This record gives sequence, C-alpha cells and structure tokens, in this order.
Amino acid sequence: MKIKLLSFVLLFTLVNAVLAQNFPNKPSGNTGPATILATYIDLKTNKPVEYVTVSLIRVADSTIVNGTTTTKKGEIKLENIAFGAYKLKASFIGYKTLQSQVFVLSPKELVVDLGILKLTPNEKNLKAVEVTGEKADFTNQLDKKTYNVGKNITNIGGSATDILQNIPSVNVDIDGKISLRGSENVTILIDGKPSTLTGANRQAILQQLPANAISEVEVITNPSAKYDADGMAGIINIKTKKDKLKGFNANTQATVGTNDKYSFNIGLNNRTSKYNLFGNYSYRHERRDNNGNGEQFNRFVGNNYSFKNSSNGYNLNDFHTGRVGIDYYINNYNTVSFSTGISSNVSGKPDFINFDYFDSVGTQFANFKRNNYSIDDNLTLDATVDYKRSARKNKSELTASASINSNARNANEDYKNSTAVSFEIPSQRNKNTATFTNFIAQIDYVLPLKNGKIETGAKTTTRIIDNNQQGFRYNFGNNEYWQDTLISNHFIYNEMVNAGYVTFASRFKKFDYQLGVRTEITNIEGNSKTTNTIFTNNYFNFFPSGFIKYALAKNQDLQLGYSRRINRPGFESLNPFVDYSDSVNLRQGNPKIQPEYIHSVELNYQTQIKKLNLSATLYYRYTDNMIARLRTVDPKTGQSIMSFYNFNSAENTGVEVIIRYSFVKWGNVMLSGNWYKNVVNGGNVQSDLQSEITTWNTRLTYNLPLPKAFYFQANGMYMAPMRFAQSTISGMNGLDIGVRKDFMAGKLQCGLNLSDVFDIRQFNIRQDGDNFTYDGMRKRESRILTFSLTYRFGSNENPFTKKKPASAPVENIDMGF
Repeated sequence: MKIKLLSFVLLFTLVNAVLAQNFPNKPSGNTGPATILATYIDLKTNKPVEYVTVSLIRVADSTIVNGTTTTKKGEIKLENIAFGAYKLKASFIGYKTLQSQVFVLSPKELVVDLGILKLTPNEKNLKAVEVTGEKADFTNQLDKKTYNVGKNITNIGGSATDILQNIPSVNVDIDGKISLRGSENVTILIDGKPSTLTGANRQAILQQLPANAISEVEVITNPSAKYDADGMAGIINIKTKKDKLKGFNANTQATVGTNDKYSFNIGLNNRTSKYNLFGNYSYRHERRDNNGNGEQFNRFVGNNYSFKNSSNGYNLNDFHTGRVGIDYYINNYNTVSFSTGISSNVSGKPDFINFDYFDSVGTQFANFKRNNYSIDDNLTLDATVDYKRSARKNKSELTASASINSNARNANEDYKNSTAVSFEIPSQRNKNTATFTNFIAQIDYVLPLKNGKIETGAKTTTRIIDNNQQGFRYNFGNNEYWQDTLISNHFIYNEMVNAGYVTFASRFKKFDYQLGVRTEITNIEGNSKTTNTIFTNNYFNFFPSGFIKYALAKNQDLQLGYSRRINRPGFESLNPFVDYSDSVNLRQGNPKIQPEYIHSVELNYQTQIKKLNLSATLYYRYTDNMIARLRTVDPKTGQSIMSFYNFNSAENTGVEVIIRYSFVKWGNVMLSGNWYKNVVNGGNVQSDLQSEITTWNTRLTYNLPLPKAFYFQANGMYMAPMRFAQSTISGMNGLDIGVRKDFMAGKLQCGLNLSDVFDIRQFNIRQDGDNFTYDGMRKRESRILTFSLTYRFGSNENPFTKKKPASAPVENIDMGF
C-alpha cells in the first residue's frame, strides 16, 4: 500500500510540475447544462482585474453552488450549471464586494453572458470576508431527485453501498444487491457512465468506491428518451466529488473500524487557466463476518424427510483504486478531457456449512459437511476521452465522448465435502477466469429555441464477456484432481446496442413539457464453447417518453410523466451452465428467456411552505415478459435447482412521499415512505404461480448542529415483510448514528459513527414449493464502530508555481474522486 500511495503522489507531482511551466489559471464547473460568462474590470482604470474570487449564488436559498477566479483578462466561465435563478458575488482585496443583477438560466438561455462588470476600488482596504454556504440535502427536479450526501456523518468510513442504503426508495439486501421501489432491475451509473461490472461484480465496485468520494446521488425513476432504455425500475447515478475553485487543493481521510477494518484516501487537484489536473487514490481493508441457518421439509410420494443447515464464514477484502486525469481548455468554447483509472480487489471467502438429515419421524439418518474457500482477484482498467464545444451565437452545445473499460477476474474456489449423501461431490475445485469489456461512444447536441430546446444524439455500446470456468474433482485413488467436463463451462457473451434519440422541450404559459423518442437496435450472441451451442437474439425497439409540468401556484407544481423501457437478460441468466458451487442448491441459466418491456407512469406533486418541503408521487409500472427466478426440487435426489423464466406479466403500483422540515434551532429532518403493491402472473409457467405483495418501507434522517462545531446525525429505517411468487421475506429495521467535530474552520474533521446500533439487521426468508418448504436466516456483520480523521488543505495557491497575489478566501471545498 505504501509503495502504491507514494507512486501516485510522485506521479501527480511530476505531471503537475511539468504542466505548470506552460499554463496559468482557469475557471471551474458544476453540474448542469448551462454556461455563464462575465468580465471584471477596474472602475477607474478600465483594466481587467485578475484573481477576483467569484461565487455563484442560487437565489432560491442563497446557497453557493459554484465558484471560480478571474483570468488575466478578468474573464470567468462557469460551465454545466443547472437551470434556475442566480447572481454572481465578486470579492477581492482592495475592492468592494460586487453583486450582479439576478439572471435566469433556462432551456432557451443555455449561455448567459453578463458582459463587463466594474469593481469599485476600496480606498479603506477592507479586510476580506469569508463566504460560506450549504447545499440542500434534497432537491426535486423535473426528471430526477437529487440527494446531497457529501457531508453524511453516519456513512464515514463506509462505501457507496452504505450510502445507497440510506437513500429513500432504495433497498440494499444482505448480499449488497440494490433494488429501487422493490425491483432489482435498476441501472447504476457512476458520474453518468456505466461500468463493465454487473451482478456480483457490480456489488464489488460499489464496495470499492469510498463514501467520502461521493457528493450526490441522483434517483431517476422515469427516465426520458435521452437516457439508455435499459433498467426496469430506473437509474441511480452516483456523482463523485469534483473541485470547484482554481489553484491547488487536497483532501485526505483515514478511518479505522471494529473487527479489522480501515481505509485511507487522498485526492489532489490543480486548476489553472489552461488545464485542470486531478488525481486520487483510495485503499480499503475490510472483514465482514456472516452466519446463517435454515430448515427444509421435502414432501415426496413415499419419502418425506427434512434437513437443517447452518453456516459460518467471513469476507476479507482489500480494495485499491486510483485515477488521474486532465481537462484542457482550448478556449472559452472548447474543452477536451482525458482520464484513466485502475482498481483492484482481492477477496477471500471461507465458509463452513453443516447439513443434518432427518426422516419423517425426526430421527437423524445422515450428516453432510462442506468447507468452501474462494479467492477472487479483480483488476479493472478504464480510460475516457471527452470533448465539449459551446457555440456563442446560437448558444448550442456539442459533446462527444468515448470510453473503454476492462475487468479481468481470476477466482479459485475449493469445496471439501463429507461423504454422507448420494448427490454430494466429495471434493471439488473450480478455477474461473473472466474478462468483462465495455466500449461506449456517443455524441449529443443541444439546440436552444425561442421557447425551448431540441436535444438529439447517438450512442453505441459494445459489451463482451468471456467467462471460463474449469471444474476439478478429487481422485482419492491417486490423490490428484482431475478435470470434470460436466462441471466445466466456457461461455462467451457479446452484446451490441446502437441507439439514437431526439427530445423536444418547451413552455406554454404555466406548462412545461417534454416529448421524446429513442430507438435501439440490439444484437446478442451467446456461445457455450463447452457444449458447442450458439444462440442469438436480435431486436429493434422504440422507446417513447413524455412529461408535462403545471405550475399550480408559487412553489407548487404538478407533474405527469410516461416512459417505455426494456430489461435485457444478463449473461448469468442466459448461461445454460449448471452451477455446482452449492451441491444441494444448484443454479442454471436459461438461454431461451426474452427481454421484458416496461411501461411506467408517474404523477408527482411538490410544494414548499416556508421551511417545509413536500414531494408526493403516485406511480404505476406494467411489465410484459417478466424475468423471474424459479426454484424446483428433484424428488429423486432432493437437490433444488434455481433457473430463470419469462412470466406473463407483473404490475407495480405505489406511493412515495418525501418530507423535509427545517427547525429554527434544532436542525432538520427528512422523512420518506414508500408503499407499493406487486402483482405477478406466472400462470404460463405453473398454474399456481400467482402472487400479490403489498409492502412498505420508511426512512428518517435527522441532522442536528451542536455548539462548538459539533454535528450529530441519525438514520433509521424499517422495511415491512415482502411476499413474492414463491417466497416471503421478513421485515427488517436498523438505526445508525454519528457525530462529527470540526477544527481549524472545518479544515480538520473528526468523526465517530456506529451502524446498526441494536445489531438487528438480518435476512429471513420462507419459500414454498409444490413439494418443499424452506425457512432460512442469514446475517452479515452490521454493527460497526468507525473513527475517522479528514484534513483539507490548499487555498487557491499552487505550490508548484510562483506565488500569486492572495484573494479573498471562499467556501471550504471537498476534494475527492
């Protein structure tokens, strides 16, 4: 770890020193589609003023949302700003603070040029004034909900998974699987881009990403035609922290937790007028214990018996993640960016399982033991190139990007079993090598109109997965392993999706509306090298979307939206290979399943009454060809096998409510609740596969500022029981608390947090089949005490170049990924 960290810091320093010889200072950006231009000059001399600190203030809540400093020509450029009403506030030693007039960014005003702003010299040379601001922890926009998690205390030292489990309507199960409004078919993006990692590997990358690196989480439950159509429940976009101001800045954090957990990360950034150089490195070491038990009753003709199982184990992970990149500003209208990253994860998972078998009268007749141990080594490399051009005349914007992401996985698994039952495998060893490669290229164009805008674009995505699993069994005669072709499988999956879209947005009186359509051509090929089987699936689809928003009154809106989406089966659900990693409970893919299609409708009401914010959403989702898991038991062997099928349909109806209230002296609270009903029709597979589930969940987050720069936060959650076609999951609840102390005006922070205070989070399930009943429990270590130290340094001053005149200090910023 020390060698990797030292190499990263030396690389960043060397590149930065070389670049600093050629390029001075440049403004920064924030998130959104609009751009702001302005020039600051001296009122008396009419000469440009350099190093003026300029803050962008949102009028609605007086929050600083972005900032920069002027160039040698006195110019600023703030890019990627969200729509809304703003004003600029400029301050510099020797001048009076200047605030601009209020201006509005809208679809028809994507680029606002404020022209020349004159600074008045302050003859009394007043001292600089520090400007500070706080982001709202929740905002509700036309197409998404955004949660500000940059200062979340209870997730200090955690990962992206820990962040997501505190987001309204998002659930995280014991294995780290993510679901949105009750559906696991959700697309997860990082900074707007997908990853090669899916399934269990997706959970791994979320565990790799430290919570300290995340600034916001966007939840898009009804995406427009601009977004990829994949993902039944919608999109979760995890936005990592970005620098806001020029100069050299850095952020470091170290954490230590109970039961062998610790982490360290560092982020560095240097911004000048011609480039922005950034880099980061993170290391996490974590051990998580787990245990479980279960009991199954098998009812066969003339042969009724049962078994009990228990398991104990742990996961031990070491994560390394690093990234470097540069933004090069050709001029005020053209920017090109390049970044590359590398991440690795080595995990060890020992697991010890015991099975006891009983006859119909409860007499034990057999015992079966299984010791599993797996080592999983993942290495991911990625590179991205972006280009952005803004036209000053018609205010249009062209963006293009290309990225490649490759993951190599090597896993070794050993299964050592006793010899008590007929279907056991005495001893087995699996070697798995897999590569996951993604290539994405896209181009987007935005053209502002008099009363709206047109957006159009094209995208191509290629995904290649090469999974080679070799299975070996132990020969007690010669004490050697031999390869068994029955448990070996080489499967190659190729998927190409070519897409194009167009959307039109406009406003008429009190109505805002958007219409769009997306087309996608999908080509899929699966090749089982082991069985010499090749299958293909090609289809062409249209995905329309439409949204309309009506302003009922000031700070009171009503919105209706519709979209059609698709959920394609993944390579694991298509692979016909039988997975024997658990010789009692087998798993197998189904190459015959088809994609499912989703129609989604949402009606949203939102209002703000003084310090109360309310958002209420009624939603309905209809799914054709629902992809579902089905478990059956073989009456001859007692083995169960889980596979995938297309059910007729599914319907999801629900209500989501989010309330935020700010007290005068006692902080703020955010309460969210989600009630929904799922109706599943699987009568085409089995006549009795009909289910109806009604459940709900709620979350409460409370933030309390205390005297002497102390801050307290508590997160509580409750998830009601859920029933599916073949199983019922019991309810779950938990409470997380945290406290933070700021020193040195917030540059140094100490944090202490405790997750699952009462240690009660666990997974309980009951499954009922035609000839079996199973009750099981699994628990993953959840009560963890973590202590952290965070230190930020750098105040718009580059240590690698000649010292410049000081400017007024500005808000503290977070530097991370």
